[in-house]
Amino acid sequence: MAARVKMVRTSVILPASVLGEINTIAQDNDVSAAWVMRYALTDFVKARSVQIPLPLIATMEQGGDRKNNA
Repeated sequence: MAARVKMVRTSVILPASVLGEINTIAQDNDVSAAWVMRYALTDFVKARSVQIPLPLIATMEQGGDRKNNA
């Protein structure tokens, strides 16, 4: 039996077009939009462990938040 992973709830603000794509992917694969987002974020975190370069300053157009736009 696989061990249960503790889950926590969070929220994100996405461009409507991105959420639309997520919903399409979810529907096409008979899974929830939350599953698609968990899968994508888990994959990103795994890839990040090998130091994928990210922009130093994110802009609102790139999906960043205002705190990073100093």
